[in-house]
Amino acid sequence: MHEPLFFPLLTGGILLLAGCIQYFFPPKKINGFYGYRTARSMKNDSLWQIAQVYSAKQLIVLGLFLLALAPIANKIEMNENVQVGLFLPLLIAGVVILIIRTEIHLKKQDNEDEK
Repeated sequence: MHEPLFFPLLTGGILLLAGCIQYFFPPKKINGFYGYRTARSMKNDSLWQIAQVYSAKQLIVLGLFLLALAPIANKIEMNENVQVGLFLPLLIAGVVILIIRTEIHLKKQDNEDEK
């Protein structure tokens, strides 16, 4: 019997939880502590609100993706170092994609507001 895959379960669970918290309890006002915070998202209140909902949904999807990979990957025997070596790049790539997608969405919204 091999070790269960804790890294994808832990990271996927944390991202899913964070996304749900941000979605159901989004920050009401622009702040430097809680929420999706970039220069574009903090440009105005409208973009801030859009960013919170959109990025929360992206976090939920990323968390579910990592959780879905865990049982599939659990069929393959691997130690903790291999788990981290495989799933950490996926996690990093997922976060980068989340930021890029959110920024593209915000840019479109910002361009529509300027028209």
